[in-house]
Amino acid sequence: MKKINYFLINGFLLFIFISSTFSQNWQKITTLPLATATLRCVYFKDVNNGIVGRYRTTDGGQTWTTLSSVAGGEALYFPDPNTGWNAGPVKTTNFGLNWVTQSAPSTGNIYGAFFVNTSTGWFCGSGNDIIKTTNGGTNWVMQSTSPTYTNLGDIFFVNANTGYAIGWRDPNFTTVFLKTTNGGTNWIETILGEDKGHNAVWFLDANTGFTGAENIYRTTDGGNSWIVMCESAGLYVVEFHFVNANTGYTANYGEKVFKTTNGGLNWFVQHTGAQYDLYDIFFVNENTGFVCGNNGMLFKTTNGGGPPPPAIPNLLTPANNSTGVGLTPLLDWSDAANAEKYFVQVDNDDSFYNPEIDDSTTISQYNVPSGKLQNNTTYYWRVASKNSNETSEWSSVWSFSTIPASPSIPTLLSPANGSTGVGLMPLLDWSDITNATGYKVQVSLSSGFSSYTVNDSTTTSQFNIPNGKLENDKTYYWRVCSKNSGGVSGWSTVWNFSTVPIGIKNLSTEIPAEFKLYNNYPNPFNPVTKVKFDIASASDTKLLIYDVSGRIVFDLVNEKLNPGTYEVDVNCEGLSSGIYFYKLISGNNIATAKMVLMK
Repeated sequence: MKKINYFLINGFLLFIFISSTFSQNWQKITTLPLATATLRCVYFKDVNNGIVGRYRTTDGGQTWTTLSSVAGGEALYFPDPNTGWNAGPVKTTNFGLNWVTQSAPSTGNIYGAFFVNTSTGWFCGSGNDIIKTTNGGTNWVMQSTSPTYTNLGDIFFVNANTGYAIGWRDPNFTTVFLKTTNGGTNWIETILGEDKGHNAVWFLDANTGFTGAENIYRTTDGGNSWIVMCESAGLYVVEFHFVNANTGYTANYGEKVFKTTNGGLNWFVQHTGAQYDLYDIFFVNENTGFVCGNNGMLFKTTNGGGPPPPAIPNLLTPANNSTGVGLTPLLDWSDAANAEKYFVQVDNDDSFYNPEIDDSTTISQYNVPSGKLQNNTTYYWRVASKNSNETSEWSSVWSFSTIPASPSIPTLLSPANGSTGVGLMPLLDWSDITNATGYKVQVSLSSGFSSYTVNDSTTTSQFNIPNGKLENDKTYYWRVCSKNSGGVSGWSTVWNFSTVPIGIKNLSTEIPAEFKLYNNYPNPFNPVTKVKFDIASASDTKLLIYDVSGRIVFDLVNEKLNPGTYEVDVNCEGLSSGIYFYKLISGNNIATAKMVLMK
């Protein structure tokens, strides 16, 4: 079933692919008697019994017998399991054990053969030769294909009348397609646009067929017009073989086999690992096939040559241009059809010249290991899928930016450590942390912070303890930590302060004539002043201090007092300079006065 164009071998060795390993889908057969034999044709009538060049096997290629020297041509064709022909022509009726030379008018090299049954068949070759037999080769007649074509590389018939031949015209290798509808009595010529010397043709029916060289062409109108279906580096078709209307293969110069599973609409590459050109291909069924070539290249597949190439993955998360991504993110992408594993690359340079991560995984996710990524850095990532036949192109490139480094520990500023006489609403102050987005503040009566008086957050480096949180004459401990999206700092050093003692003094138990609030003294003051007042009758009494916004800053007295004169020490150490108001409420009596804190 094979023919070869010598000028292509001698003049166009550009497609030889050197490989030191073999595909796991195409296994090299190394049991031939002559390891360097040139194998131009292959045919198997079942998975065990086959002929490759001058060699015959009955056990699927494990052992071989050498056939007659006349059996080594390049146009092998078997119309039934035992009866076949090869270039010469020579004929066998016992599956290659014996060969009989037949007389034919052709004087050129025979490159292609096709038989519709054991009686009727054709050979084609150099020197404008197409010869035909209708009696099993007893007689052969020359069929005219004028004008003269130097080479006819292949021939194919869909029935006894309709057939096709492909060839090229010297000296420019203009590709010529021939068609007959009367068994070869007359041939009609079509010139194809590609001057590459086509030497392979196959038809699925009278309309749909294929030819090719550096491209694969498809026709759906019996060869009147052709469309390029596949263009690929390393493609140079020397043979087609279709298992059925959907599944077909090509042998090519170089190590690649191309396969279609949808009737030739799409083709994908399979790698054999051959180190020399391939010449012929044959499949017994959809799974088991053989491809042969120069210098003993013979390969076998039992899985249809392997799966189609994997799809290109689609990236999912982190979303493109994400920010605030952790240092061990889970990279996620879509399951790619036909993929068996994935390659993942992550780098801070979108050229991926020296990627930070260059790894693989068998699932469509990858958890970046600790220690690989840095804080506050933009990274680029991409994924490719792979199976036993091919590796996909890289996915689109996405980027993400990692979280900033955890902020440093704040330094406490005021109230100074060990301060005494601190008011009940002090302003806690600490150093600004450059990359902090917030702070946590804790105040406790316990130095071990077993419970909290204050456990709050703020976005600034100050915190005003709200009214009602602290009590007079107590020692409090406080600490601060900073935080951002990158994490939380450690706690600051623990400081403490003591609040003012209960400052109300009963100056006299003599019952005053009336309710009265005196001016504070001194006024202005810094930071301590005294407030004096008279209570005429026993009642619930409050003494409050407000800032100019009406916010209560101190709740100095909140208890039932007996009649008398009282004085309260007010310590405003934690307040800012400004005007404040103090209000006395006793029963139904209310009085307000103004004080000025001047630091």
